[in-house]
This record gives sequence, structure tokens and C-alpha cells, in this order.
Amino acid sequence: MKSGHNKTYVAKIVAGSILAFLYAVAMLFSGNAVEKKRQQTSDFSEGWRLESGQTVRADLIDSVTYGDHVRFSKHLPEGLTFKNSLCFVSFNSNFDLYIDGEPAYSYHTGENFTGRGYGMAYHFVDLAPAYSGAEVIFEMEPVLENEKGCRIGMISVEDSRIYQKRTSRGHRIEFMTSIGIMVVGMILLLLCVFVSMEQNRKTAAVLGLSMVINGLWLANDTGMFRLLTGEVMFCRRLDHVMMHLWLIPMMVLAYLITKERNRLYLRLIYAAACVDIAAFLILRFIFGIDMVKLTPIMLAYYVAEAVICCVMLINNRRFCDRMQAETGTKLLVTGFIVLGGTLIVDSGIYLSGVRNGMGRGVCSRIGFLAFFVLMLISLIRSWSKEREVMRRNRFVNQMLQYAITTNDPDLSVRMIMEYVGTEFGADHVYIYENRHDGSFHNTYEWFRDEHSYNPDLPDYSDLSDEKVLSDASAILDKEHRLVVEDVNGLKEKDQVLYEYLKSLNVKRMVVGPLEYGGELVGLFGIDDMPAERCLEIADLIRLISYFVTQLLVQRNEKRNLVRYSYFDSLTGTRNRRGLEDFERTCGRIYPFGYLMCDINGLKNENDSHGHEAGDLMIMDIAAALSEVFGDGNVFRIGGDEFVAYSFDPDEQTFENKVKRVRELFDEKKRSASIGYVFAKDPSVSREEVKEEADALMYAEKERYYSGRRDRRR
Repeated sequence: MKSGHNKTYVAKIVAGSILAFLYAVAMLFSGNAVEKKRQQTSDFSEGWRLESGQTVRADLIDSVTYGDHVRFSKHLPEGLTFKNSLCFVSFNSNFDLYIDGEPAYSYHTGENFTGRGYGMAYHFVDLAPAYSGAEVIFEMEPVLENEKGCRIGMISVEDSRIYQKRTSRGHRIEFMTSIGIMVVGMILLLLCVFVSMEQNRKTAAVLGLSMVINGLWLANDTGMFRLLTGEVMFCRRLDHVMMHLWLIPMMVLAYLITKERNRLYLRLIYAAACVDIAAFLILRFIFGIDMVKLTPIMLAYYVAEAVICCVMLINNRRFCDRMQAETGTKLLVTGFIVLGGTLIVDSGIYLSGVRNGMGRGVCSRIGFLAFFVLMLISLIRSWSKEREVMRRNRFVNQMLQYAITTNDPDLSVRMIMEYVGTEFGADHVYIYENRHDGSFHNTYEWFRDEHSYNPDLPDYSDLSDEKVLSDASAILDKEHRLVVEDVNGLKEKDQVLYEYLKSLNVKRMVVGPLEYGGELVGLFGIDDMPAERCLEIADLIRLISYFVTQLLVQRNEKRNLVRYSYFDSLTGTRNRRGLEDFERTCGRIYPFGYLMCDINGLKNENDSHGHEAGDLMIMDIAAALSEVFGDGNVFRIGGDEFVAYSFDPDEQTFENKVKRVRELFDEKKRSASIGYVFAKDPSVSREEVKEEADALMYAEKERYYSGRRDRRR
């Protein structure tokens, strides 16, 4: 089972890797396709001339290679129209643009929230037919000294709207992916408000917040907001704020997913974030240091949070090992590994100054997407388990309610059977009880409706087939349940069970053992439920069987209690209380015969041979009376006294019965004094009949003991 689970996990990882690869290829292909189209139509990056006379591409000119102050020029193409613009993107550079020696465009930034840098900005310089063939001159300098990223990007001459449309199309996959992450995060936050999540509410809320923050950050990193709105400084501030906030909800999410949940880690997470933010604010606004120079502090913060996360996950693993529980962090760890790897790659790209178009997060975007997909899977799994637990608790509560609603265990069993059948959409629910003679008897049965019962099926009220019982018992002993998801699947595995179930027209079946005191007392079965509910019932069958077993035990105890209340435990005949109940029910039936019997010599038997011998004498007398008058008409009303009723049509029949009783006494070598009366007339009260029979019995007893030493008094 574990091997199968590992194979499934590996398959998911492989599938995820393939999807991530396809996503990366799609982004690269999209960007390359746009760039190829641009080169074919409006590319103006080639052939720019430096002051030294060297000719280079405009997008290869930077302050590191050519100095802090760079001047480069080129002649505009012929045939310009009023729709044409000089379209380009700049990176942390201040510049002046001249056309035929006249100032045409200037871009200089001062101090801002983050310092002097602005990151990336798009520019559109309007042209006119008069500028055809005119010389364009760029004078460029970095916004910061020794700024590696100071440069002008690729330049084109075209309609600015076409440039925006084509450029945005080239990055729409990354942008829409980022927006999608943010939207899903917002949906999660809304679900936390309107959907019951119980234990997963905090996890879902933090995951949603993390997706909103990181989705917004990644969308801003594509440069699309700058391209479409022109808001350079706002996007710059947003980028730097998000750099310090994105990790906090992800770390809290990791804390919530762990089982240990040591609040020390939560305090460390917040403390590290506060130190990072405080250091940036102090160094920026008190000491005036540009935020670009504070990157090492931010990296140190990332490392600190990573160390806290590793320690938290390691200690959670130890905690779970002690508790013998699953860590529940497999997807979290996988997501962090993927995200960490892509962040390292992008950080290397950024620090090395490699030019990769808009945004720095090409690889990171894949890592974030993979991380959030894995976290959503983890959340859905956890939520599903929570709902399953809630549904199971509701099921258990309902079972308990049925168990305690009535004082009649028999009725409770029937109510539970109906509830189980209705809840799971089964056609047939039944109970077989062990007769302890090699067979099981069908004592309870429920059908979903009258159409579920088929009278043409064989009568299997008694399950006594040795082969069927043997095969079923072997499975129950091994797995503690018998689950048949499809009866046709048994054809090759167990021909005996297959033929038995086919004869009953059973398609699916779940059976649980009813065990009490280590003994199999019965079977609880559910037939023909929907296929998708079969395994769910299989998981609950032991719980159902436990409830049913307890109710059956209560039923048997109640029956025994009733029996002890109305029946004599030694002889099995009814006792004095049973006699009173009998006379209330049959008190007005005439004619009837009434007999009283008192055992002779019981005391002597007890004294001479012990009470066991005396008990045998009592049992022999009771057996003789029961044989003649019937089990339900004989009553033991004292230690050695019995009463018997007989509802005969005439007195002669009754006297013949009395005669037969005396013969049985003689055969068993027992002696008893008898007094009897046959009552025909309803005007004679039952009390008068009893008094007369009692007098006759004691008269016979006096004659028996007359002259004997052990005469009873």
C-alpha cells in the first residue's frame, strides 16, 4: 500500500514538472515571437553610433561598459508620419533626447520613496514627417553611481498603441498568471467569510492573503502596470514594499500547516520581519541610504526566515514521530524547494546584470505558481479531511441519537438500519445473528422501498452454507470487514462468494462483524449502495457494527431481565409475578381447570443428599407439569409449590391430565401432593376455586405425612 502511495506521489511530481516546463516554454516562445515580429517591422535598435565612432545596438549600451556619461546617435528613417513614435524602455537612467540638435524629450528623476532609482520606465516620443532622416541623439547617465542596470532597452519606430499592444501580448502569459494567482487568493479570502472551514479557516485566509500579495507583486514585476498606466514611481514603491511583505504570510502558512505549532516560531517570524522593515526604514529615511544599496540586508532577512522555517519543519518532524502521526508537510516542503530554487536562479540573473526583458521574476513566477498550486492541493486535502471528520461526527451523533432516543434496543436497531440505508442510498440493510450451531439467522432486515424486495429470490433467512461462511470468515478475520465493490470482480478471486451473491442479485456489498467479548455474535451488511459511497461505508462499517453490537447486547440483557422477572431461573417455568400477569390476561376465561402441587420430601432430600439433589427433584416435578399442561401454563409460586392452569372443554379431559401428571411423577420416582378443581360456572370466583384446590392439596399432604417422623409442618 505504501509503495502504491509513493508511486502516485512520484507520478504527481513528474506531471507537475512537465506542466512547469510547458509553461516556461510558452513564456519563452511568446516573448521570442513578439521580438521576432518587432525585428521584422519596426526595430530601430541597430546601428547607433557612439562618440568614439563605434557602432553598437542601443540595448547593449550601458554605464558599466561605456561609462557613466554616454552619448549615442542615429538618423531617423524616411517616410515618417504623425502616427509614428520613438518607443523604448529605460532602466535606472536619466537622459536627454535631441532631434537635429533640438531638445525633444527629457527624463530625469529625483529623490523618491526608495531613493533615486526608478527601475523601469516606458517612453513614447512623438515624431512627425518633418523629422524624416533627422539625427536622434541620446545623452544618458545613471541615476546612481556605479549602477549596473543603467541602460536603454530596445528601440522601435511605430505607432505607440501598436507598441503597447504587441509588448503586452508578449508578456500576457506571465501577467495573466500573476493576476490569476491574485484572483484565486481573493476568492479564498471570500470563502473564509462565507464558507464553513472550521480548523482550516486560518490556513485558507493566510494562503489567500499570500496569493494576493505575491500575485500583485509578480504582476507588477512584469512591467505591465508601467506600460499601460505610466505610473512609474507608484509601481516602484509597490515593488519595494512587496519585497519585504511577501515572505511573512508564507512563513505563517508553514507554521499553520505544521502539527507542532510552537508559538515561538511565530514570534521569531514576526520578529525577523520587524527587524528587516525597521532596518530599511531607519537606513533609508534617517541615514538617507538608497534602498538599492540595502539589498544585502534583505537577503540576510530571507536567509533568517529560511533558517527559522527549516528548524520549524525539522522539529515538527520529530514531534510527529513521537506522536506517531503524519507530518502533513510533504507538499509544503516540495513547494519551498521549487520556489527557493527558482528564486536563487532569478537572484543570480539580477545580480549578474543579465538582461532578460521586462521583470526579473521569469523563473520565480514558475516557482510561485508551483508553490501555490501545491498549497491549494494541500488545503483542499485538509478541507476534505475536515469535512469527512465533520460528516463522520454528524453520522456518529445521529447514531447516538437513535441509540438513546428510545428505551427499546430492538427499535433502536431498526432505526439505525433505516438511517444507514437512507444516508448511503443502499437498497438493503440486514443483520444475521450467530446461532452457535454453525449457522446465522437473519433477525433484522430493511429495504429501501417495496421495489427493492424481490419475492422471487431464494429464502436466505438462515445462512448455513459452510463454504460461504468459511470464505467470509477468513476475510473478516484478516481485514475485519468484507467489501465487494463489484461482484464481478469476485469471479476469479472467490467463486463461492461470487455465486452466492449472484444468486441474491447483489452488485455491491459491505459487511462488518458484530463482535462482543472476542466472540462473533453476528454480521451487519449493506447491499447495493452507489458505487462512489462503497468505500465510505467500508471506512465506517466497524463503527456501525460497534453501535449495533452494543444495542443487541442491551436487547439480550433486557430480554434476560424480563425473563428473570417473570420466569423461574431453575425450572424455566413462570414465577409468581408471571402468574399474576397471566391471571390478569386470562382471568375471565371459563371453563378452566386449576391445579396446586406441593412436592413431598423435598426437605429430607436436601438434608440427605444436598441441595443439588433437591433441585433435581424440583426440576423433575416442573418438567412433568409442563409436559402435560404446557410451558406457558405452569407456575412455580414457592420453593416447593407449583400452580397449573388448563383450559379444557370438559372436566373429564382435565382429570385425565391430572391422572397423567401422577403417572409421570411415579415414573420419575417423585412424590407431590395435588389439589385440583374444574370450574364451569363463571359465578364461582377464581379465589373460591383457589381456596378449594389449596384445601384439597393440604388434605392430601396430611395423608402423605400421617405417621411419618419427617412430617412437614
